[in-house]
Amino acid sequence: MSIMEYDAFKMLFGPLSDQPDFGMTSSYEFNVLMALSTWFKPEAVVEIGVYKGLTAKNILGKSPWIKRYTGVDINSDKIGEEFVRAYSESNELARNNREVQKEPGAEAKSDPRFRMVLLDNENALKVEDVAPADMIFIDGDHRYEAVKRDSAIARKALRNNRGVLVWHDYADGLGVVRYIDECNIADGQKICLVEKTSICFEVVK
Repeated sequence: MSIMEYDAFKMLFGPLSDQPDFGMTSSYEFNVLMALSTWFKPEAVVEIGVYKGLTAKNILGKSPWIKRYTGVDINSDKIGEEFVRAYSESNELARNNREVQKEPGAEAKSDPRFRMVLLDNENALKVEDVAPADMIFIDGDHRYEAVKRDSAIARKALRNNRGVLVWHDYADGLGVVRYIDECNIADGQKICLVEKTSICFEVVK
């Protein structure tokens, strides 16, 4: 795994300012997301696993160049209880005693640039739901097969096969680790982990 020191990241993409915790990311992690948005100035952003929408709300608030921000999450009213349970147990929702949101993205919906894509089942997301995109933040179902599936869709959704892919929760016991490690072995360490965070990113060009 290629690891970039946080201070080196700041030198390359900064300057970064201290921020309080937003959504399900730490201040360090929000700074990384915001720095990538500021540097690349994406017009279209996708967040897979938008949860309450706090991260989306705060990125939109500081990114006037974004024209469309698409939040993706599961529709708990239309999918089975077994999937909701498996989804929650696969990531930080369960560890923080949080439930799958009844109204995903609610915190960001007042911004006219924000729109929600609600999935009726775990295989429902399609490329055309989110394309074209310039920056995609993958933070949904953390099981290996789900991360692999979401990442494949994200790659296909990038505008002209160029953009920034970002993964949250590169942490022990999660499928994110297995997926990213496999990609780096196969493709030459293109995905980088930022020190002090569980954020990994790849610039696709």
